Amino acid sequence: MIFGSPLIAEYGVEVNGEWFPWNGIWQGRRNAGWLWRSRYPGWPRAISGRLPPHHQICRQEEANNITWVFHVNDQDIPEEDWNCLEGYYPGDEWIDWLGVSVYGAQTPMETEWPEFRDLMDDVYRAWQR
Repeated sequence: MIFGSPLIAEYGVEVNGEWFPWNGIWQGRRNAGWLWRSRYPGWPRAISGRLPPHHQICRQEEANNITWVFHVNDQDIPEEDWNCLEGYYPGDEWIDWLGVSVYGAQTPMETEWPEFRDLMDDVYRAWQR
């Protein structure tokens, strides 16, 4: 069966954060334990510039109706050089759109948070590096 409608697929959602299992901490960069460090040395640079496996499968199957989105968090958590959002980018040949999560107050008790524009300006500067 062929799915003929356009499809948008995300790649590496918020990979520069610490809450998903595909982030740099869990994949071997810091405090991740010997197993992950031995299996995934050099993360995040290991995924940068490579054809991700799901892209390869889709290309082999001629699934040309997919728009690929690379989606990061606006802040690198932890904020360390090895975890910079632009370091995870696989490359223009694999990604069509960029997505960014920008969060304001997380609870009703928070009274201050950064301006949306300031956060987006920081992300925009990072993508230009």
